[in-house]
Amino acid sequence: MTRISLLLLLVLGLSVQVMAQTESTYHVFPVVADGQFSDGTFYVSTFMISNSSATVAPSCSLRMNGLAVDLTDEFNSRVPRNTQFTLNLAPSAWYLAETSGTQGFASGYASLFCSAPVAAHALYSFYDRYGNKVGEGTVFSALRGSLVQLLDDQRSGARLGLAITNDNDFSVTYSVNALDTNGQLLGSTSISVGPRSTRLNFVDELVSIPSDYIGQVLVGSSSGQSVYVIGLRFSGPVFTTIPATVRAP
Repeated sequence: MTRISLLLLLVLGLSVQVMAQTESTYHVFPVVADGQFSDGTFYVSTFMISNSSATVAPSCSLRMNGLAVDLTDEFNSRVPRNTQFTLNLAPSAWYLAETSGTQGFASGYASLFCSAPVAAHALYSFYDRYGNKVGEGTVFSALRGSLVQLLDDQRSGARLGLAITNDNDFSVTYSVNALDTNGQLLGSTSISVGPRSTRLNFVDELVSIPSDYIGQVLVGSSSGQSVYVIGLRFSGPVFTTIPATVRAP
């Protein structure tokens, strides 16, 4: 995996993303990263889940897709490496657990299903080879739709990366369309994403667009299958998330 691909995977603490968080019974995080590179640098993912109800006690299942991790919770209790974890939240309770970052680098995505609505987000932390934290950032769960839109501004050398997640049990072909400021189609392609997996690409790797492109990027499925997308804007040493807007449910 190239460093550019990794930059697409992660949101570092060089930028701040603030957005409303909606409680739901189902959350999808298009990117989870954990583990070390050959140079000793490593990533840790932390999951933060909150139950705002004072009366309901939901049970939840946190599933890793494409990787296995071990978790250490807020009480410093370690859960051995697995791909699925069960947790129960008391009324007004919360849960926090982080991966160890000790395995060889692995990435995938996570899904969270709860019996009642909860708020959830993921925190990504990057460390140097000596264990010093270099960057950190937060990603909220992605919105689900059969057609989603992201705004792309690639002036001043910026590039937009897409994390496209297929949360189905079968492969799905998605279209990626780039439109200019007048709504005219500049480029289009189709990509296949395997079952329960995420594909990561820069927009300009998928379609031919000008280096200073400004416009809409649409990702969708003509068959009506759902997709979860997060955009990651890379501008020199600075990164930020670009949330997707649902155009069709």
